[in-house]
Amino acid sequence: MAEKYLVALDCGKATTKILISKSGSNEIKDRQSYPSVIGTPNSINNGTRFRVLNDSNEEVIDFIMQSPDGTRTNKVTSKRDVYHKAFALYSIAKYVKDGDRVDVALCMPMETYLNEADRNDLLSYILPDGEIAVEIGGEKKKFFVDKKIAFSEGIGIISTQPKLFKDDDVAVIDIGGYNTHAIQVQNGNLIPSTMLSLSDVGSLQLFEEILTALNSKGIAIDSYQLEATLKKGFVRNFKDKAKEDLSREIIEGCVNARLEKIFQKMQEEQWKNIDSLRLVFVGGTSLSLKNAIEKYFGEQAKVLDEQDAIYSNVEGAMKKLRKS
Repeated sequence: MAEKYLVALDCGKATTKILISKSGSNEIKDRQSYPSVIGTPNSINNGTRFRVLNDSNEEVIDFIMQSPDGTRTNKVTSKRDVYHKAFALYSIAKYVKDGDRVDVALCMPMETYLNEADRNDLLSYILPDGEIAVEIGGEKKKFFVDKKIAFSEGIGIISTQPKLFKDDDVAVIDIGGYNTHAIQVQNGNLIPSTMLSLSDVGSLQLFEEILTALNSKGIAIDSYQLEATLKKGFVRNFKDKAKEDLSREIIEGCVNARLEKIFQKMQEEQWKNIDSLRLVFVGGTSLSLKNAIEKYFGEQAKVLDEQDAIYSNVEGAMKKLRKS
């Protein structure tokens, strides 16, 4: 028997997040976060092959999803591309059965969301209306999109933790995989004129910079160690404390340079009230940089805990979807 689901999607350039709930239920059926990596069938042998059949769009969706040999989605600012469309439809297709129906809330960049024409264009492009026929891992199925709404990235925390924004001037800073977005919030209301974006202050660029700097000094670590290393702030070395101290200096320098870019951008955008703003950091990268952020910005900064930092966008989107 066909069922109806509510789906909240945040197809990030580094990580895709999804919440699934049955229609009429306040419980979350599933919550997932996975790397936004993708490949083509002629270049990758492992992973899950995903195809959209009879797509009205001329672009062909035929990819290998979630392969360890895949590559990240493109680095351009826009999310209006076949890769993000594939991740959105694949994320839904993983959880539904043949014939199921869905209402979807799609997270998108602030600057896209705040422009009505761009918002509607991206929503229509990523999520076609009506029946969508797919093949996932060799299994053919179809599902139906009954309703779709847009939700701005970075502001989910406003609806999930409203007390943070009551009677206070706050800036929400969302550090993503490739980009960083920020906007001021006054008594829970967005101030669109204060929105700012930086395209080179994300985790992936920072991680690459730190790895390169460490390797140049003979401090070798694998990429999978980097997240834990950033949380510590140094590369532990039981035999050479000088190298351990040097790693601390390198990491602190790279991280602080990125945080300085965020602060400078606020000044360039003439945020005259910077010193009176509570700075709320969201996004998975903020967790890795928690200690550095709190040291750099002091008591002015608040870094959300793991679930809020990673899932705040889709949590807020799901809340809006239920009310729509």
